[in-house]
Parts: sequence; structure tokens; C-alpha cells
Amino acid sequence: MTLKRMSLKKLLSLPELVRRLTEFCRERGSAYFLIAADSVELSAQVDKLQHLRFTHLLIESETVPDRGSQRFNVWLLDVAELSAQRATAGMDFLGWEEREKRRNRKLIFTGEEVPVSISGTAKKPQKAPKKPEEKKDGMLF
Repeated sequence: MTLKRMSLKKLLSLPELVRRLTEFCRERGSAYFLIAADSVELSAQVDKLQHLRFTHLLIESETVPDRGSQRFNVWLLDVAELSAQRATAGMDFLGWEEREKRRNRKLIFTGEEVPVSISGTAKKPQKAPKKPEEKKDGMLF
């Protein structure tokens, strides 16, 4: 059964659609892809991804050789958004709404924290660059 023939209820969830589109683009080595303009339900789902900034409509009503007069919309997969999602996977963005969660001591940022690398070992904090010394007249130069 093709996506075009599936009912809206049987279409993929948006997270699953993002995963499948990502794999589709990765396998083909292209960040852009085509959706048949007459695939109304699939087009509506991809449009929802556009509102979430995972896809962007580039060109409407494109043709493909050997497909007669069938029209396609050209979409771009937003790799930057996907990277941001991957980088922030597992992060709590809504916990601040609960008072007890936002009052957690471990969330206090002072600027003195030692960054931890991906391997789990502590990195040496970098020293801040020295400020230029002021001249006696109060000017920097």
C-alpha cells in the first residue's frame, strides 16, 4: 500500500515521518526531496513539519521526466534543525513550569563550572583573555 492510498489515520506520526525523511535523504545523498502534489494527506503532514521547521517548501508544481504531467513539490530537509534536535535530545525544556524542578541547585550557572567532554573527563577551563591595561589618562590606547 502506498502512502498516497493510505488514509490519514494510517499515515506516519510526525516524529516517524522526520526519521524516514532523514533516512531517505541520507540514502540518496540529497537534502531535498519530492512529494507528489496530488498526495494530499502526505503533503499536509510534510507541511506540518514545515511549521515545526523540519522542512521547507522550495518549489511547487515541478515535473519529473517519464512521469507525464504529474506535478511534484520540492522540499528541503532542514539539517540544522535536525542537528539541534539531536544535540538537545534528552534535555528538559518544560520542567521550569514545575516550581520544584526549576529550584534545583544543580541548575545554578556561575560561569566557574568546568565543562565535561563527551568522554566524561573534565576539560581544563580556559583562561579569559587579559584586558588591555589602561593608560594613566584613563584611555585604552
